[in-house]
Amino acid sequence: MAIDKNEKYLVFKREDIEEMLADTGVSANRSRQMLTTCLLEKGELSHPKYEYLIELLCESFSVNNKLHHYLSKALEYSSTETKEGIESVYVDPKNALILETLVMSKIFNLDELIKEVNLSLSLH
Repeated sequence: MAIDKNEKYLVFKREDIEEMLADTGVSANRSRQMLTTCLLEKGELSHPKYEYLIELLCESFSVNNKLHHYLSKALEYSSTETKEGIESVYVDPKNALILETLVMSKIFNLDELIKEVNLSLSLH
């Protein structure tokens, strides 16, 4: 695929996309595990904070899964270029906007999990 020089492409290092892929996979798995644990332990949603926790965990799983999917597709279908041993991946404007939106959604979701329900998906 040829790159149109008039369009604004988002450029990533391949290794950065691969790191983000690994991170989103881990985050999606943690969200799914926490969500499953919450539903199995409680089995009902009687407290507003608990309802919000379930909502945030579902959102986290969804956003991380979508981000993982789009990053995988970026690696598979985007134009690449190697200079000085570094492979760059050129993401077209439409998919760049989707990736940026998903990354911002992930950041806001993590912030809400920490601020509102005092939960972190990070390993401590």
